[in-house]
Amino acid sequence: MVNKEDYSLIEAMLRRRSCRFGKGMKLGSPLDYQSQYLPQPLTLEQEALLGFAASGVTGYALAELPYAPAAVGSTGSGGNIMVNFIGRTVASADAIHGVTVFITNDQGTWLLKRPQDYLRTEIPSLIDMSQNRRFVELYERSRIKIAQVRVDVPRRLPYLMPFNGWAANVPGTTYFLAVNELSALYINVLLAMFSEDVGFFMVDERNGYRPAGVEKFAKSKGGHLEDDLTKESFMYIGAAETYSRNSYRPGSRVLFTKI
Repeated sequence: MVNKEDYSLIEAMLRRRSCRFGKGMKLGSPLDYQSQYLPQPLTLEQEALLGFAASGVTGYALAELPYAPAAVGSTGSGGNIMVNFIGRTVASADAIHGVTVFITNDQGTWLLKRPQDYLRTEIPSLIDMSQNRRFVELYERSRIKIAQVRVDVPRRLPYLMPFNGWAANVPGTTYFLAVNELSALYINVLLAMFSEDVGFFMVDERNGYRPAGVEKFAKSKGGHLEDDLTKESFMYIGAAETYSRNSYRPGSRVLFTKI
């Protein structure tokens, strides 16, 4: 047993191992093994802490950005990209909070609400719960039951790899599924790109680099989008899509159980 006070970061990295086999599980051939214990689900407190780590409300975002329009020749502007001013444990481009976490276990299936799913008047009490470590209360306040049973994932490709089927979402486990809804982020990115401060001229590289529906907003037509391509003021559609996707990494499924 290692004393946690002496457990350094290097020690943690050296000892880090992935363990998939929990109580009540069975591993198939050629390593046939059946657990001698009954499945032991997470407690409500443990589930609440993991739910908080995945999507908990923590306070107000610092949002340290310049909000005034940029003066001629300066670069200080663009704070209006902020959509919300609430902070979460999970990263969020522009505080959009597009991640929704679903939780399923032996007792049913729940959705954890995002900050924008609450009334604004509710936010201070949520922050108070998190700051005062009332995680179970916060968890029960945050989740909405959407099914009375464990909802399974499709047990086929591309949803579940064959080598994960034996341990994924089985009795006694708690399955966390993060889903990213990126529509608001795409819209926000486009609004920023086409704003007076940025003024990108969008071209379609898959269609001969023609203007992507924005020609009438070009400076040469009396608009504000800089269409002089020698000034590197243009944006490809593919680059804009990549930029938006990279702002949020794809959601991942996480399985927890007692070992």
